[in-house]
Amino acid sequence: MEALVFTSSMSILVNGSPTKDFVVSRGIRQGDPLSPFLFLLVAKGLTALMKKTTSLGDYVGFKVGNEVHFEILQFADDTLLIGDGSWNNLWSIKAMLRGFELVFGLRVNLSKSRFVGLNLETDFIQAASTFLNCLVGSFSFSFLGIPVGINHRRREVWRPVVSKLRKRYSDIRRAMLSNNVIHKRNKASLWWKDLCSVGSRGSGPLENWFPSAFICKLGNGEHVDFWLDRWLSGGAPLCDRFPSIYRFMEALGSKVIDNGFWISGVWEWRINFDEYLVEEVEGDFVEDLIRVLDGRTPTNDLEDTYIWWKHSSGYSVKKAYEMLLEGQIRGVRLGVDLVNSLARLWKTKIPSKFLIFGWRLLLDKLPTKVNLVKRKIMLASTEILCPFCGLEEEDLEHLFASCPTTSLW
Repeated sequence: MEALVFTSSMSILVNGSPTKDFVVSRGIRQGDPLSPFLFLLVAKGLTALMKKTTSLGDYVGFKVGNEVHFEILQFADDTLLIGDGSWNNLWSIKAMLRGFELVFGLRVNLSKSRFVGLNLETDFIQAASTFLNCLVGSFSFSFLGIPVGINHRRREVWRPVVSKLRKRYSDIRRAMLSNNVIHKRNKASLWWKDLCSVGSRGSGPLENWFPSAFICKLGNGEHVDFWLDRWLSGGAPLCDRFPSIYRFMEALGSKVIDNGFWISGVWEWRINFDEYLVEEVEGDFVEDLIRVLDGRTPTNDLEDTYIWWKHSSGYSVKKAYEMLLEGQIRGVRLGVDLVNSLARLWKTKIPSKFLIFGWRLLLDKLPTKVNLVKRKIMLASTEILCPFCGLEEEDLEHLFASCPTTSLW
């Protein structure tokens, strides 16, 4: 383990080019798969200290009957120390946390800790929080966004959670599903960028698959992009149907509501482009555009919505995955044996991290040196030899089958 922590090396991408590898001297890298295992070792150390303190009689935990008792509860990086409200327990907690810091070289952040008392005097709670140098907490609190310590059957308890979720997904529906954001998604999450990028770098059945699967149902026109969204019959956005006019557009990202106005309850279209240039160069196309817009008007009392039209029952992850898989098989022509192997892999009862590793292995998506060169992460093709034997290029077949040093089969 010491070799894994202190002898690993890394490289940094600077303007798209990797630097030379250097040895990491401050422990493991962020995101290293070894991190959770090291954390478990440390967390188990705290549990062992608590058990030892309890066995010596210096700490009294919470008892449920004569046989069931518990003193510490841990979930991820959150820890609960539960026990009687006594000064003896407070001294034991302080000594145990100090010993934990000395043994593991860590420091407990007491400013983020809370002392919560049930059926205890207010003076004792204040004195205990001062003694432990932490804040006073209440039993009704939120953990991972979920309220704890109150009646979960009451509607008022879940109202803030529902309101937060509704606001978040409303923003996604209004903004993230807009083609305007899909085309200009520099502020989108990495997950959204990866989703929209599937099939966008080439041609075939998956080209532009995700943006094209949504159409806009026009409401008040405040969120639908006039040129980039698919809000008219025919499916294609106006920028594709009238490219000669689109290049004269004055306002980038203009909404439907920006391209007209209401006069005595009647909607009149007025497109934001340079009318002089359009009349001189492509005047006939303007008449065609007005003819296409004829009869389509915004509705003031309705919100703009986005509809998944690929399936009649609406959007679902399953249907999207099936469409992706079908398009990938047609476009990339995966072998039948490979498809069957993938199907059997996902039915195997093994830990999920091994499933994902096997999935990436079968699809040749592991970061071997050959793949890193293909992705332009490694620019020097002369450095793709296997680091163990130095005889052949490091690809999947060599790494897992033919390498005399690391071959597994």
